[in-house]
Amino acid sequence: MLLALLGIGVMAAYLALERGQIDVWDGKSMASVAQNLLQHGSLKQCCRAYGAFPRDPGPYAKFGIGYSLMLVPLWHFQLTSNPAGATFLGVANPLLLAAATVVIAKTGMVLGWRRSSAVLAALAFAFLTMAPLYSSEFFAEPGVALGSTLMLLGLVLWDEKRPRGALVIGIGAAIAILFRPDSLVLLGPIVALMMLFRGYRELIATWRSWILRLGIPLGLALAWTLFYDQLRYGNLFQVGYSGAYDKRGFSNPLGQGVRLLLVSHGKSFFVFSPILLLAIPGLFLLARRRRSLAVVIVAMFVLRVVFYARWWTPEGGNSWGPRFLLPLCAVLAIPLGEVFEWLHTVARRVRWPAIVVVAALAATSAVVQVASVLVSYRDIFAEIGDVKTLPKAIQHATVDQRLDKYRWSFGGNQIMWNLKRIGSREVHMPLYWFQHRASPFGVGMLLLAAIGCVAAICVAVLSDRIEQGRRRLAVGIAGADRRLGET
Repeated sequence: MLLALLGIGVMAAYLALERGQIDVWDGKSMASVAQNLLQHGSLKQCCRAYGAFPRDPGPYAKFGIGYSLMLVPLWHFQLTSNPAGATFLGVANPLLLAAATVVIAKTGMVLGWRRSSAVLAALAFAFLTMAPLYSSEFFAEPGVALGSTLMLLGLVLWDEKRPRGALVIGIGAAIAILFRPDSLVLLGPIVALMMLFRGYRELIATWRSWILRLGIPLGLALAWTLFYDQLRYGNLFQVGYSGAYDKRGFSNPLGQGVRLLLVSHGKSFFVFSPILLLAIPGLFLLARRRRSLAVVIVAMFVLRVVFYARWWTPEGGNSWGPRFLLPLCAVLAIPLGEVFEWLHTVARRVRWPAIVVVAALAATSAVVQVASVLVSYRDIFAEIGDVKTLPKAIQHATVDQRLDKYRWSFGGNQIMWNLKRIGSREVHMPLYWFQHRASPFGVGMLLLAAIGCVAAICVAVLSDRIEQGRRRLAVGIAGADRRLGET
């Protein structure tokens, strides 16, 4: 019941944040493939929904198939209601991120946290990281986030000697690969690391069990990826993105990319999700109880940052914050929950200052996420590129200067730009259900979100109290039995 309430509440909130249109070219291309599959049973880009594929000369989309498969049934409703809109298609990413939220809470429960800690960690991911904005966009990263959380849940289950843990790991990795083929490079080594923690003898003793559970979903995802690469590029092992606009590939200096993603004032990860700074001490706390889980999370973080730091646009092009690192928001929610659990056990003189720090980071994160949904992040790029009134000799240099300020300075980044627009009331509301006036659907979804999330917290707190009462009763009975035995 707790997980159901949590999922319903988060899903309703994301539906209220819908934008009702596809602005990004990635989303248009994946939506085109989905429409082709529904109407023609073909992977070719014959429909070109929303004007997609203006720059890629090839007959196939260059993205993974996972997101397109999710959009296929949604296209049926979209075409029968408003073929030019995207409200039904916009259900896909809310579903993925709400599912990731539920998986985070479930992982906390399996780890033995209090129910309240598990729910708070899940809600922190859902509303205090980049997740709200990307629930309304049409990128594939939410699918990778869900796959990554499933892999962590599978590792925890495997550590608990539950055979289905290997199956959950395999399903999670397969989902991530289908949504983004580069997950073969980013999560393949993580699967190997998880197996390494099982130990040689255990793997030999249980080889039939884990090979079937882990191997079947991974094998299917790998087979599809190789087939689709052969179809697109004529090469089984290209496993990459090839298009007319990204031929620069991995050409960015590693040091510059890492600084941009982790320490820059304009586009770094923790600037857009400040609450996740608490995950750093949370990793040390987690390592005390689950060293393998802590090591896997660190490996996921390092591998993803290093990989995308070399990409020619480490931040993910025109996007909100470092888009490629969205899956890490879900991954770091686990050590964040460990901090929430630690607050229950620490001495009072430490607890209250720590709560103040947590509250301050949560409030800052809330402000950032409100800024992300109330003003379109794309508006700033129109201002950066507006140089028509300047002499041609300085137009290119001016754009470079503005981009540099946008990437590296706090005063010129997207967050401050959006907040200034909100403060000056120069806001064109990008939310579909609230553009002109608050629609009944939008208001209803917000009310349902509040009811679901508050109810989940209440159920979690009540469950914790019941569990605490049971433990006290068990201790009392054991003490009474011991005294009777002594008598």
